[in-house]
Amino acid sequence: MKVVRIVLFVFAIATLAAAEQRPQIPESFQASGHVTVKIGTEVHAGDGYWGKDAKTQMSRNVLSVVNGSVVLEYTVLSRYDLHKVYTISTKPVNKCEVSSVNGSLPDDWSWVDQAKFIKKEKINGVEADLWEYIISGVKIQVGVKSSNVNEPIYFSSSTNRDVVTVNYASWKPTAPASSFFTVPSFCPK
Repeated sequence: MKVVRIVLFVFAIATLAAAEQRPQIPESFQASGHVTVKIGTEVHAGDGYWGKDAKTQMSRNVLSVVNGSVVLEYTVLSRYDLHKVYTISTKPVNKCEVSSVNGSLPDDWSWVDQAKFIKKEKINGVEADLWEYIISGVKIQVGVKSSNVNEPIYFSSSTNRDVVTVNYASWKPTAPASSFFTVPSFCPK
């Protein structure tokens, strides 16, 4: 009986040691990658880059896509320090819309605290842990490097109709320079 208890104890310790470590993805970061957006039957693909400084309440998300022979570039510049969000297109023409906001810059990764581990898999040739959270019919997933669970390499948000996926090419857990968040001169004040 004592041997059985020892075996069960060793098995329990091994199981705990093998449990997946929950990611703690930093809220301030710089990243770039490939984005695919599927809205109904329409699919758009392009490159994106993202930067966020949680301390100063600023973020910038940029997506460049090719639509036929035209390159389109869209930016969402969130400046919660100014209580404004700028929706900007710079290609083919400069256009900027501004809206007022209150409160704090939303967290990008707080949902991971409630996510469940799905599986280990190779994502773009890298061993990854896939985590998932479902809320109000939206399935959100993040794939993080198994060797560094705080570094995402994949993100997906999907409904029964629309899907957005990001395959990160680079990820740095540091805020960009403040110049990254400069409001373009053609935007309304």
